[in-house]
Amino acid sequence: MFRHGDLFRTVALKKYGSGSQEDLLKALELIRTYDLTNRCHVYLSPVFGSIEPVQIVEFMLKHRLNGVRLQIQIHKVIWDPDKRGV
Repeated sequence: MFRHGDLFRTVALKKYGSGSQEDLLKALELIRTYDLTNRCHVYLSPVFGSIEPVQIVEFMLKHRLNGVRLQIQIHKVIWDPDKRGV
């Protein structure tokens, strides 16, 4: 029988793309339910144009997500976000 927790047994990292506070709350639930920060590297990444990185950092601070990292799509910061092929 498959259990959701089985997904995280051999994973080296887990990345959650977050576009809203609801996404962040769901990620928080999964991180805590499966003790992910003690099992793998965990990243939160903003969906470009949907949520600002500062909102994710504030969420991380509020919920004491010290073992979670922020990942930004740096190519969208450096180049025009609509430019293709970078």
